[in-house]
Amino acid sequence: MAGKVMAAVIRSLNNYPFNFHGAKIITGQEEGAYGWITINYLLGHFVQKSKWYNQFFEGIKHKKNFGVLNLGSDSTQITFVPKNHTMESPENSLQFRLYGKDYYVYTHSFLCYGKDQALWQKLAKDIQVLSDGVLKDPCFHPGYEEVVTVKALYETPCTRRFKKILPFNEFQIHGTGNYKQCQQSILELFNTSYCPYSQCAFNGVFLPPFQGSFG
Repeated sequence: MAGKVMAAVIRSLNNYPFNFHGAKIITGQEEGAYGWITINYLLGHFVQKSKWYNQFFEGIKHKKNFGVLNLGSDSTQITFVPKNHTMESPENSLQFRLYGKDYYVYTHSFLCYGKDQALWQKLAKDIQVLSDGVLKDPCFHPGYEEVVTVKALYETPCTRRFKKILPFNEFQIHGTGNYKQCQQSILELFNTSYCPYSQCAFNGVFLPPFQGSFG
């Protein structure tokens, strides 16, 4: 499906009177990096600030570039300039040359840890122990009710690691609204016991010390 969509996009853009160099689906790392460039460009970190900019943002002083944390529906990207340009995980390192200056950034896309897919993962994990198809979920407010089919829950690649044969085809979510229980349930999605580097975020992904402010 994605291939057909991109082929249609390329055919359409080839008909426009500009120098078209191709189209592709960007990677998660590229998405994070472009978000970082966008935020810092809009903050005026890459260009000489004009007179109108200085007047408009007179009270704001930014000494360093902002890091960017982008929470999407399917994934979450984090991008920032680390203190040390030499990283233990080269695949999470990108280099740019913007307006005559070199930038070395750390960037990683945590696929399946966006808002929607993380919720699907949590539900797929929690129904493993159900026998009656009723899930009392502390992450939904009291009185909330919803019916979800098991087939729909397992359709996303993000929940396949939890897939198993269950004694029901659908389950009911009954919200109980308990913050601490919800937090504990969500923390179980993150594996922090394994790290092949000096330090990690979770699931064995290298993460250098945070540097600067984030937007």
